[in-house]
Amino acid sequence: MSQYLTVELAAIGVDDEAIVEYCVGFLTDTSMSTTEKQEAIVGYLEAVTESELVSNIVSKAIVLENDQLVQHNKAREQQMKEELIIAQEREKEELKRDVSLSKKEHKSLTMEERRRREGLLNRYELNQPQIIEKNGEAEIVYTEDKKSSTFISSNDNAELVSVKQVAARENAKAAHQKKVLHDKELEKKRREEEQEKKRKTMKREKRRM
Repeated sequence: MSQYLTVELAAIGVDDEAIVEYCVGFLTDTSMSTTEKQEAIVGYLEAVTESELVSNIVSKAIVLENDQLVQHNKAREQQMKEELIIAQEREKEELKRDVSLSKKEHKSLTMEERRRREGLLNRYELNQPQIIEKNGEAEIVYTEDKKSSTFISSNDNAELVSVKQVAARENAKAAHQKKVLHDKELEKKRREEEQEKKRKTMKREKRRM
């Protein structure tokens, strides 16, 4: 886009990299409509040149930018689909392994041992993982029921560790999915704030001209 504007504007006597970059800023501002971009860029360029070709140059630049955006979104969507398929396949394989291990473990335990493990898990189970924001990033945090943990016996401790590991693996899967979604929301919010800041800066610059 910068190359197109550099060539076209130079042809009408506007050979200034700062002006080109200023126009590109408007073109790539996703918070502005096509009409707003057209009016803002044309108004800006008309202040620095009297060429009648300004409107046509800007119109074509907007079309090119929109085409590039569509292609970028399509490529990104395809990439996300492929990543999702890979993630789903990986989760299926992990689930198969977990089920297989669980069946083997289940068969090796007596009824009394299974009841004991279930009782331990109910008494001392890890709480559900939480997503917290720290230094602008999402983190997965696990907490224990401190009240229950206070009364855990030393005889239960070794077996409890094994039981907790099983619970933690299952909780971790759900927590990871939550973290991925949370990170995406944070990134989206950051981009929107940057775009809004850039748009306000450009409007102030335009008013000063």
